[in-house]
Amino acid sequence: MALLLMPSEMIEQLNREGWPVRPGDLGENITSAGIPYDRFQPGTTLTIGEAEVVVTKACDPCTILYTLPYVGPARGPEFLKTMLHRRGWYLRVLREGTSRLGDSVRLIP
Repeated sequence: MALLLMPSEMIEQLNREGWPVRPGDLGENITSAGIPYDRFQPGTTLTIGEAEVVVTKACDPCTILYTLPYVGPARGPEFLKTMLHRRGWYLRVLREGTSRLGDSVRLIP
């Protein structure tokens, strides 16, 4: 199973642009803080709590986002364009482990 990670900074940026996105709205399982969006690239390894994961690819926006109450069919194309290269990152689990709300997400050099 893949995990989807979204940096909280991107959610905040979308909010500043007028999109009332909340954590979890975009289908992400994990929200990070303190790591810039562009630091996540395929091959980047992270720890999330006790788990170790690797970034596999960027998540492309899709029309399922039209179902968000603040998007809908009328604003869907605009939102998809807004989300291009900003939808989050897919992760693959390398080492299973417990992660809890509030655990840190850390880059592994």
